[in-house]
Amino acid sequence: VVPVAEILKTRAVAVTFSKKMYGVMWWIMPIFVACSTFGGVNGTVLTTSRIFFVASQLNQMPSFISYLQMDRITPIPAVLFTCIISVIYLLPGDIETLINYTGFVQILATGICVLIVVIFRFTRSKLPRPVKAPLIFAIIYIAVTLFLLIFAFVGSYYTAIYGVAIIVTGIPFYLLGCAWDPKPKSFQKKMISFTVGIQKLFRVVPSS
Repeated sequence: VVPVAEILKTRAVAVTFSKKMYGVMWWIMPIFVACSTFGGVNGTVLTTSRIFFVASQLNQMPSFISYLQMDRITPIPAVLFTCIISVIYLLPGDIETLINYTGFVQILATGICVLIVVIFRFTRSKLPRPVKAPLIFAIIYIAVTLFLLIFAFVGSYYTAIYGVAIIVTGIPFYLLGCAWDPKPKSFQKKMISFTVGIQKLFRVVPSS
């Protein structure tokens, strides 16, 4: 329907396709894409905030992130923290570069998680596993992930390096929050005061 040359020139292939296929109704394609994107963002916010919530319970992040709102029983601090991080990522304004950076980071992080599952299958074989899938699927996923990572380095070296740099920026926060122990009393008092302020502002309480 759309020639290859035109696909290479256009910045919105779906819109070009819908204009040729649907005529005056071409506008439904951007709406459906927006709805799909909104659904993806909604799922990402819910899952990412849950990761922060559990990390806080494991003392890997500030304790107030695992607090729950008294009326709705929802992790408001974790959700807001996720949104704040997302807004910071949007500050550069170049959406294509942002997609490239986050895409590389997501592929790398997911690949490492799946690799750990395979390692644990052998090193911690007696752990209870409510859901257990054949290892062949994990191995195939790791192989595809490895191919994508190599392709990313070869095709866009600087983007891959920046993606790794984004991951490395988490190390100072880990050292400050987890490795630095015991913390000075002055620092603990400031964190307690800040946590109390968060509790009053959002009416949140510890999840336990």
